[in-house]
Amino acid sequence: MALGWLSMSYNLEINNRNNEICSLKMEYITCAWAAFTIFGSKLFQKLYRNTWEGNASFGALYGFYVFLCLISQICIIENLLNNLSFTAPILFLLIRIGNFCNQEHYDNKYFALIEGFCQGLLPLIIMLLYNFENPIIFFIIFISIIRIISEFKRNDFDHKNIIFSLLTITCVLHINKLINYDSMIISFFFVDLISKYSLDASRIVRNYGFNFGLLSKYKEHNLSLHIIIAIILLPILIKNKLLFYGSLSNLIDRLINGFIIDYINIPIKPFSNYWFNIGDIMISLGTIIIFLF
Repeated sequence: MALGWLSMSYNLEINNRNNEICSLKMEYITCAWAAFTIFGSKLFQKLYRNTWEGNASFGALYGFYVFLCLISQICIIENLLNNLSFTAPILFLLIRIGNFCNQEHYDNKYFALIEGFCQGLLPLIIMLLYNFENPIIFFIIFISIIRIISEFKRNDFDHKNIIFSLLTITCVLHINKLINYDSMIISFFFVDLISKYSLDASRIVRNYGFNFGLLSKYKEHNLSLHIIIAIILLPILIKNKLLFYGSLSNLIDRLINGFIIDYINIPIKPFSNYWFNIGDIMISLGTIIIFLF
């Protein structure tokens, strides 16, 4: 994975010397890209597999989507993705070679190499033979189909991998509408709701308070207090979409359950004492933006 990322970073740097992709130096772009990808990968691994070890490929993809939304004002996203479509196959191939070496995911260990060839070398050969106007569209659809087919060959079938493959195709086909700041925030909202109501009870905490469990001991007053605060802050919430959707997600919890579902915990002191959710992160970021701007 690291080798694949380095090859893509180098290729982007070479192709951005005339600022044809991003107005910012590419080394800054690729370092931030790596950070978002790793964070998304680890976060989704913890959420859906309950471990910080290993990487969730669909989480890495989501982290990359968020990153694309954030840089959409300083980069020509179509140029960036079309450029990546010729180096990303190498990344996919190297990842599957890693799976083969670790004997991961498949009863037939050689299927990892077969999937690597179908996701890596095969689409690369086709793109080199045919001069597609937007090669990224072909690449994403092709590898997503392979990913969906290969999921049925894995030891641990995971329907979420299929769902995220379909979402990836949708995003690429509607790139101008879905890769932007507003779409990113709405995606946060839905990921938060899906996480709250798809995780089993052993991996969530009931929060009767506010962000990070504040005032959680005053159960009987918090629902009405939460609604009153939301009404008072409504003018600010409408202007700040991070605050609005983060508060809306937690308010939906309040109305349905009488408490907020928290599912993220960082096992490092002093943070290990606190549980939170993506809605809390949105509220915190929205508050910071208000004070800074």
